[in-house]
Amino acid sequence: MAEHARPLVIAVDPGARGTGLVLRRGDQLLDHTLVERAGRGPLPDAVYLRQVNAAVGRLFHVAAASRPVVAADAIVVAVEDLHAPNPHLGTTNVLGVLGAAMVLGAVLDRWPDALRVPPGGHGAGPLAAYPAVLRGPRERRGTGARRHLRSAWDIAGAAAGVLRVQQQGRPA
Repeated sequence: MAEHARPLVIAVDPGARGTGLVLRRGDQLLDHTLVERAGRGPLPDAVYLRQVNAAVGRLFHVAAASRPVVAADAIVVAVEDLHAPNPHLGTTNVLGVLGAAMVLGAVLDRWPDALRVPPGGHGAGPLAAYPAVLRGPRERRGTGARRHLRSAWDIAGAAAGVLRVQQQGRPA
């Protein structure tokens, strides 16, 4: 990747009921998708997992089409990794974690070179810090469905930082 190149990052916030995906370059939001699961089952089904990977694939095609011919910018898929469930942190119902792990596994199965971004408060910034389209019209506290999109926005930013460190030859 050239020194001045800014990667096109397809970021995935894997959720058991809602998965947010954004295509970001620097501070520019190029596209976004929110995949929401139908049904009330406790865990995602194969249809949902295929929908998530189809959304990643669609964003990959959008990213490839948006690149100038002379650009050396990379297209990177980044996905938020998971912490192990910990009852000391209040994670006693593990179904949400298991569902997110299923989505994470499906993305890594299809995109094995995806950059795994450590979890850590993604999407929790002030609403005004996010592009307007990632904020719901009636949202006041950041708890709406678009929180998955804001998390993906932050994951993309973190991934770009990890890539810059790697580019400079330092361990991430």
